[in-house]
Amino acid sequence: MNRAKSKVADYRFTTLEPHLGEMYGYIIADIPGLIEGASENKGLGHKFLRHIKRTKVLLHCIPADTEDFKKDFEVIMDELKKYDNELAKKPQIAIITKADTATEERIHEMSEYLKNKADKIEIVSVLDDKMIKSLRDSLANFVKEK
Repeated sequence: MNRAKSKVADYRFTTLEPHLGEMYGYIIADIPGLIEGASENKGLGHKFLRHIKRTKVLLHCIPADTEDFKKDFEVIMDELKKYDNELAKKPQIAIITKADTATEERIHEMSEYLKNKADKIEIVSVLDDKMIKSLRDSLANFVKEK
């Protein structure tokens, strides 16, 4: 999608270091997932939170097969607020990933929950080229608007 050299695997916290890529002239930063306590510098907390401060838009990738998507999202938002409340006010897109692994009901449940939490919701599966193209176009348009 953006020529970044990010590691991709089927387990949580695959990304260990920030990676930069380019998409339609925009720089995309793949930042490791935040753990609970990151705002208190647990894990690689402050190191990665400093990177996030420089972004214009935050993308939250939430896998459709996660056990508790509500908790996963709230942990991230709490850590952002604790570190710098302004981070939680940035424009945000929630991307429901691995759509091919979930039922329509599950995707709907996640979308309904996230629609009041993020400025935009996207649903994607890496197995669907049309979804990937639509996501790319939607992200570029969103950033242009902001």
